[in-house]
Amino acid sequence: MRVTIEPHNDVPPATLPLNALIHVMVRVIRILNTVIITHKFVTTVKQFVMLKVMFSVIFPPILHVIILLNWFVQIIHSAIPSILVGHGVCSTIIPSA
Repeated sequence: MRVTIEPHNDVPPATLPLNALIHVMVRVIRILNTVIITHKFVTTVKQFVMLKVMFSVIFPPILHVIILLNWFVQIIHSAIPSILVGHGVCSTIIPSA
C-alpha cells in the first residue's frame, strides 16, 4: 500500500487576503491609537497651560479685588456700631465678628 503525504497548509488560500486586510486594519488601529493618545496628551498639556495662565494672570486681580472688598466691608462693619452709638441709636458698641 502506498501512502502519499500532501503538503499541509494552515491557512486556506481564500483567507490570505482576509489576513492581509486584518493585518492592515490592526496597523491602522495602532496608528489611530497613537494619534488619539498624542492628542489627549497635547490637550492635557494645553489645559494645564491654560490653568496656569488663569491662576497667574486672571485670578490674582480678581483675588486682589476680593481682598479689597473684604477689607472695605470690614471697615464698614466696624464703623456702623460707632456711628449708631454716635447718633444715640444704641448705647453700647456692638462687637463685630
